[in-house]
Amino acid sequence: DLERIQKILGSKERPVQVIFAGKAHPNDGEGKRILKEIYSYSMDERFMNSVFLLQNYDMESSRYLVQGSDVWLNNPLRPYEASGTSGMKAAANGVLNLSILDGWWDEAFNGENGWAIGEGKEYPDPETQDLLDAGTLYDILENTVIPMYYTLNNEGTPERWVEMIKESIKTIVPVFNTHTMLQKYYNEMYSPVATRAGELSKDNFERARALAQWKREISSRFSTVNVKWYSLDGISGDSLKLGDEFRVDVGVELGKLTEDELKVELVIGEPEEGESIKDPFIVSMTKTGFDTEKGLTLYTGRYRASKPGKFVYGIRVLPSHPDLLDYQELGLVYWV
Repeated sequence: DLERIQKILGSKERPVQVIFAGKAHPNDGEGKRILKEIYSYSMDERFMNSVFLLQNYDMESSRYLVQGSDVWLNNPLRPYEASGTSGMKAAANGVLNLSILDGWWDEAFNGENGWAIGEGKEYPDPETQDLLDAGTLYDILENTVIPMYYTLNNEGTPERWVEMIKESIKTIVPVFNTHTMLQKYYNEMYSPVATRAGELSKDNFERARALAQWKREISSRFSTVNVKWYSLDGISGDSLKLGDEFRVDVGVELGKLTEDELKVELVIGEPEEGESIKDPFIVSMTKTGFDTEKGLTLYTGRYRASKPGKFVYGIRVLPSHPDLLDYQELGLVYWV
């Protein structure tokens, strides 16, 4: 919407300048096309004083950008943002983030430390996604970001803007930094993996060989698992009130697996477009008995609603082994 963005950027009372910087990967044809398009806009007489493309982007130019910008705009197509470290650097310099709810910003945004483009939804049609995100971006710029920046007190200070800068620094800088990153990598990845490697290598890699053999056989063995029946108690339809609790009971035919070789879980969450589930909650179902006559192992799971609304739910069975790095790593699952 060039007419709308021209009005936003070209206001004489509240002018806005947009600086684009960065490089497309040599094999990224679409990225190159977008940069060429931005360059053409920067040369358009309508935008020559408001849109700039900084060429030969490097660490030195990045240093000036994160120090001198007022707003850090990040608008990739959700969910393809890898992380968003530039926004973290900007926050450390008092720059406010205006970003898609993806990557780090989906976790860092609290409603008071910057702005979010969209509601974090994903649409199957990229053009629809772009259209909705663009409309939201324009609305935020017109109605929130620009008015806030230019609303000054008697001393010429944008008080609300400064408050948001302080909130941004307070909530982002202590959490999203290299120290935290390395600490998490060590505690959650490097140390557990090193410990696991040490355990698996004992006795001339006896446990490692046993795990490898188990992995080779588990696919065919897991195919013999069958959920014979399940029952629900405490829920009718697809809605729950706050505090409502429902119970799920299930009878599982283990086939060629033992009890210790599988997990049974209840998965519940809010429905989204398609077949996806928003913020799924996983309940590990516990063994409650054995039906000797039918040869079934019985499991039970309970869920209490922490908020009202519509929910979708399902039961899943997965293979399990104590030496797996993650019990979902095999990609084998039986859904009900």
